[in-house]
Amino acid sequence: MQEKIDEVFSRIKVPESGLSLSESNLIEKLRYIEAERKLIVIKYPMHSPEGCCTLLSNAMLSSVLKNLREELKKAFPQLTIEVL
Repeated sequence: MQEKIDEVFSRIKVPESGLSLSESNLIEKLRYIEAERKLIVIKYPMHSPEGCCTLLSNAMLSSVLKNLREELKKAFPQLTIEVL
């Protein structure tokens, strides 16, 4: 499972930086709940003193997390993928 997750994280790029998701600092942790067959992705909260920066960051992050959810679903079709 860890290898598949690493592969997914290395394939997804953060458009603004060109870094892979594994190289970025956007995801805090993953939690797997075997009994529920669920993989939970917990992202770091985005905070900025400027409201417009937070909005732009959240828009970018939304796109990356959508891609992440889709790629994890392809890699683990038997699991429910939840992003928090």
